[in-house]
Amino acid sequence: MRLKQLEEKLLNNQNKLPENKRRTSSLRSECDVSNIDVHSNLKIVGVTGSKGKTSVCVLVHNYLKYIGEETITYNSAFIDSKTSINTSCEVALQNEGIIIDIIEEAKAQQTKYLILEVNESSIVKGIVKDIPFNIRVLTNINKDNSIGIYDNDEYINIKKSFFQNVTDECVNIFGLTNCFSKEEYESLLTLNNYPSISFGSRYICNIRGVDISNIKYLVQPSSVNLDSINGIEFELKVKDEVYNIKSNLLFFESALNIACAVAILDTLNVLDMSKFIKYISNTTIPGRNEVIRVNNKTIIIGISLIPVLEELYKYKQDNQITNIITVVGSAGDDFSTWSKEFKSNKRKQELDNNRLFGMNYVAKYSSKVYLTSNDNGATNPNIIVNKLNSYINNRIPTILEENRKTAIKKAIEEASTNDVIFIAGRGNRRIFCKNENEIELYTDKEIVLSLK
Repeated sequence: MRLKQLEEKLLNNQNKLPENKRRTSSLRSECDVSNIDVHSNLKIVGVTGSKGKTSVCVLVHNYLKYIGEETITYNSAFIDSKTSINTSCEVALQNEGIIIDIIEEAKAQQTKYLILEVNESSIVKGIVKDIPFNIRVLTNINKDNSIGIYDNDEYINIKKSFFQNVTDECVNIFGLTNCFSKEEYESLLTLNNYPSISFGSRYICNIRGVDISNIKYLVQPSSVNLDSINGIEFELKVKDEVYNIKSNLLFFESALNIACAVAILDTLNVLDMSKFIKYISNTTIPGRNEVIRVNNKTIIIGISLIPVLEELYKYKQDNQITNIITVVGSAGDDFSTWSKEFKSNKRKQELDNNRLFGMNYVAKYSSKVYLTSNDNGATNPNIIVNKLNSYINNRIPTILEENRKTAIKKAIEEASTNDVIFIAGRGNRRIFCKNENEIELYTDKEIVLSLK
């Protein structure tokens, strides 16, 4: 079913509802819904994966803006369009109605590029199945990434299904990452009948036994091979040309995200490597290991503990930093608007397993930890914090502070010069679920910057 047919179906369903239940749109009054279709010049990119999909969307979108192209993105770091600007959203594509609004705006503005983050829930609900993507991207698959919502095999099959039963001509871009065996990687290339290209690293090719000549966008060490608290430097082989890339983004995973972004931009025929090298040297991904310097201290705002603490520990061993101070909490249960999959007993048990794993990881790599709140839901934050503390079990110095804002401020103020403070769990997310029915609106970055 094409988008125009989808629009007609949604419009018919809307007309059957009472007036006060119908979905409204700021664009609806300006457009004739029955005539809406994807305009011929629009190129649509869909990026899925376990990690890196948000960063890749941001890198591609911001480069397109950098070179003066008209582009829209919906990703969990931010929504950026002429009619909607949002600092963050949990799932960018939540329902079919949002898709209609996006396509309407792209047509109204004659936008050339639409960059969409495709979460697994968007795939399961069928929200993206009728979008004629020009490029479909898989950054990677982490088999244990579903946090109790899906079984491992189910989760993998969901990601693969984004590339199956595809009727619109497209190009597939697959990442060869450490999660894939050679056989698993090669099976990805046969998910549909359209062309597939790959990005990866020389190191992973070697350990997986994959022919390097099959990887068109290849990360490899440079003569400097910089990996420090100030950024990364590496060589990127783009087909037959080799470029030196230097970026203030942190960690090896950023090099793979950069390679993925280059693959997308090259496929869109908008890649100018001289411009890209300048662009990537000084860019940030909001809330994705975003670095802020305050009073000669380095603060990193991110989401996942893994592999950040391991990478920071390497810097500590190299005497680049003195101490690793971690600020971390854990979500509670049953906020009033959470969907049912986040309230299942299976998910709750998996959440507690992840808490145990996470605190063991924190105790192994951190010098000190501040345990605090993170989307409490209906759970008393005191219960969450004390459970996390029991898992730490006095292995490292531990401060209990239920108020997240206070915990962030204390961690920064009490740290010494040359320490790194890693604030985990929320990225640039603004909505904080204070209890079952109340929210607060703030980002961790706002709290950090208030100390400048």
